[in-house]
Parts: sequence; C-alpha cells; structure tokens
Amino acid sequence: MKTERELADQIDRIHTKLEQARSIDSDLKAFGARSHRYRLGPVISEDRLVDLETRYGARLPSAFRAFVMHVGNAPAHLYREYRGIAGPFYGIYSAQSVLRSLVISDDPILTDDQRDPRMVKILDDFEKHLIIPDDMTRGFAVIASQGCSYDTLLGVTGRHRGRVVTFNDDNRRAVFAFEADFLDWYERWLDEVIAGILTHRDAPWFGLTMGGDDETLLDFYHATSDPEMKIEALCGLYKLLQITLSSVERLDTIASEQTGPLRQLALELLIKHAPEVARPHLRSAASSEDVNLSMLAFRMTRHAPYLAEEVEDASIAQALQSDDDGIIAKILDVLAAFGTARGQELTPLAFKNCKFVRSIAVKSLGRLPNSVEFIPTFQLTLRDESHEVVSHTLDAIADFDDPRLRGEFPGVRKRFETKRHRPAIDKLMEELERLERGASLRAD
Repeated sequence: MKTERELADQIDRIHTKLEQARSIDSDLKAFGARSHRYRLGPVISEDRLVDLETRYGARLPSAFRAFVMHVGNAPAHLYREYRGIAGPFYGIYSAQSVLRSLVISDDPILTDDQRDPRMVKILDDFEKHLIIPDDMTRGFAVIASQGCSYDTLLGVTGRHRGRVVTFNDDNRRAVFAFEADFLDWYERWLDEVIAGILTHRDAPWFGLTMGGDDETLLDFYHATSDPEMKIEALCGLYKLLQITLSSVERLDTIASEQTGPLRQLALELLIKHAPEVARPHLRSAASSEDVNLSMLAFRMTRHAPYLAEEVEDASIAQALQSDDDGIIAKILDVLAAFGTARGQELTPLAFKNCKFVRSIAVKSLGRLPNSVEFIPTFQLTLRDESHEVVSHTLDAIADFDDPRLRGEFPGVRKRFETKRHRPAIDKLMEELERLERGASLRAD
C-alpha cells in the first residue's frame, strides 16, 4: 500500500508525463489515441466519489481513487460509447461507469494462477462445450475497452483488489498486468508512449508483457530463481526499440550459458538488437542437433539478412548429414517456405528414402529461379512411386515445355490410372491431363 506522499508524487509525475506524451504523440499514432486525444475530464470531489461508492456498495482501490480525484474523470455517458479520457486503448472510463459495471464479490473467479482448478474447469468447459459462466468477472469492474471483445478490468473486491487485467469476453481468458496497481500500469503506458514503443509501426499490444527498460528487466531476470519469470523478463525486452551495450553483453552470456527457451529468447533478442554479436550463436544454433533451435536461427535471420546465407549453409549441411528423416523434413520445409534453398544441395534429397523429404525437396527445386536447370532431376522424380512426389514434380514443371519431361507422362499415367477415385490421385491425374493438353496444343 502506498503512502499519501508516494501517491502524491506519482500523481505529479503522471501530470508531467501526460504533457510529454501529448506532445510526442501529436499525430495520435498510439492505439486508441484518436478516441481520447490525450484529453482529461474534470476531477471528481472526494465527497461525490464517496456518494457513488455508497450507492454502488463498494469502495474503489486507492490508486484508482487518486486518479479520478487528482488526474481526471470521464463524463459518465462516455462509457456507452466505449470511450474515456486519456489512457491506454480507448481511454479510462468514469468512476460512476466503473462502479456501475461491478458485480460485488469477495470470492472472484478470475485469477493469475492458471492452475487454479476453477479456471481450468472454466476454460475446459469453454473449449469443449462453449459454456460461459455469467459471473466470471465478479469482483472486477470494467475501466476501459480495448476494442472487439477485449476489456480492461480492475479488481475492486476480493483478493485481487487493485490489480489490472486484460480480459477477452469471447474465450474468457485473462492476462493480469505485472504492475501492482492502476497508477503503476497507467504510468507505464505513459512511459511507453514517450519512449516511442507504442507509437511506432510495429507497436506491441500494451500491457501483456512485463514493463520496464532493459536494465530493469535483466536485473529482474538475474534476481529471480523462477524459470517462468525469467522467460517473462526476456519477453518484456521484445517491445524495446533499443538496448544498452551492457544489456547486449548480458544477453550474450545468457545465450552462451543457457539452454532451451531461455537460450532461444536471448538469441532472438541479440539478432534483433546486435546481429554481429549474434553471428557466432547463429552458426552454432543452425548446426545444433536441436532442430527447433536450428530452425529458429534461420527464421530469425530476417532481422539480419546478411547472415542468412551462412545460416542457410549450416542448415543444408545439417539436412545432408542427418539420418533423421524428421529433422531433414523440418529443415527443408522451412527452407522451402523462405524460398532460399539452392538446387545442387537439394538434388540428393529428392532421392532420400522418406517420401516426405523427397516431396519437399522437389517442391523446393520447383521454386528456384533456375529450376529449369534441374529437368534431369524432374525426369527421375516423375518416375517416383509416391503420388506426393509426382504431384510436386508436376507442379514444378507446369511452365516447362520440354520433350524429356513429356516423354515421362505415359509412365505416370500407367502407374496411377488404376488408382483413381482417391482425391490426391484424382488431382494428380487432372494436373497430368492439363499438361498433356498443353503439350498437344503447342505441338499443333
């Protein structure tokens, strides 16, 4: 619980930061800013607030009371228009609107413990039967709309009094803010507007990750022994537009010493903020026996395109050396999706034992700008016994007019004609017939 002095100091900071945010985001780029335009309504007197609290039977948390009495209070009618005064998303509703939305309860259902048996049952019932309890948000009041089915809630009664929650009314899922109370959450919003986090093109959705700058988040990472909270701290770094050299060094150490999700997160953050520092980690990850890590390395080169080729080399080398068809297929699938695999390395994979590997290799060859150079390979894959491989080959040669390929069509027809009336085979035969008709028209 904050002292009156601490609340007063925070209110002063909020007034100052609100002016800064209004000036910095003069183009109203932050989500919802065009609705509230950083405007405040007249504050409410304590006597009037007490009257409202008495009428609705609940006292608002001290941080929210301080806000509406010393920062601003929206006109009550704006609640019906999903608008409010300056604040996250479409703005903060009036004290009266907030109290009117409250269902008083000392035993709220919503909790930040996803292992809570009641929450598990509610989410399970929703997934299986679309059953939605009417009183799921009891003890909480709506303080803002985030648009669509999302609302911002404030705990008013019960054990979560004072906590801010993002709530999806469609699937009944809730995300509790990391901040201790409303004012901390509100001040964080101002900080992120001022820092440009919430106004740039790829702005994150506010409040779903841990707040703070890079030094604060990494200090928390090292202070906690809870692996899940360590992950939360690293996830909080994603929203930042830049980090200090000291933070880069700390992430470098995490990427070197940790395994699993912590290593992956640190690697992603290094690629985003310090690609050159990430380079050795990328090389190591790309050739890792952990296929998820190697694929992550490749995907993340979008932040550092000039590293893509060497990472791709490591990924292809891993595919060629691996005896695990599952690993080969995963690697090829990602390379095919990015359209960056090279033909000479792919050709041997078109003849592997696993038909799925062969299929993806052929599909990748077909996407290459120089795919016409691999007609001899396509001749051989048209003779494959797998309809998946042949189908991908027909797709790959759809724009080719070459007698070597046309010479393989009768053999394809002979192998699969008797297997018609299966959707995949029917599709293969339709594509074959289309190519045959095209070849016939060109011959005429």
